[in-house]
Amino acid sequence: MAQYLKTDVQLGLVQAALRVFADRGYASASMKDIAAAAGVTTSNVYRYFENKAVLFDEVLPATLVKRIEALIRARFAHARGHDDIRQPAATAWRSVAAELAALAAQHRLELVILLRHGDGTPYSGFRARLRDTMVELASAHFGCDRRPFLRLVYEQLLSAMATILAEHPDQAELQTLVGAYELYHLAGLREVLG
Repeated sequence: MAQYLKTDVQLGLVQAALRVFADRGYASASMKDIAAAAGVTTSNVYRYFENKAVLFDEVLPATLVKRIEALIRARFAHARGHDDIRQPAATAWRSVAAELAALAAQHRLELVILLRHGDGTPYSGFRARLRDTMVELASAHFGCDRRPFLRLVYEQLLSAMATILAEHPDQAELQTLVGAYELYHLAGLREVLG
């Protein structure tokens, strides 16, 4: 009698892989680790996923990465010309910021992988590309060429965001911390570059 793959088992494997990749990184994670986290045998993982790369593609689809990058670009685009994001004129900026915060809360572990553990994946340069994009957009926004300073600032921002995402699973707490850090970040940039 033929055996059929079960959707709930497959979903459980994807969720376990997400946790393992976020905790250990892609390069350090094994199919055995993922099987243990899912409470199944390693051979059962291979029944659903040909290899770790195929499983990773299921855990972190390219469409999600593109969506994150697009939201970050939109956020900077809406910020242009608004010195104070708390002013009513910055409504579009706050809307994109809220969408990005909601996405971060919903895909917290995926972002941890992208910001901390992308080595060995198609996204191994994601953090550096994101940092460089933020540097370019901030340079244009503030009308200055302080790239070395901004590289340092955005490397620290991404490090802080990765820590917040990794250590705070509660969505409300996560959004509060991200919002507070962001206000701190923007106030500092306005003070130095404004």
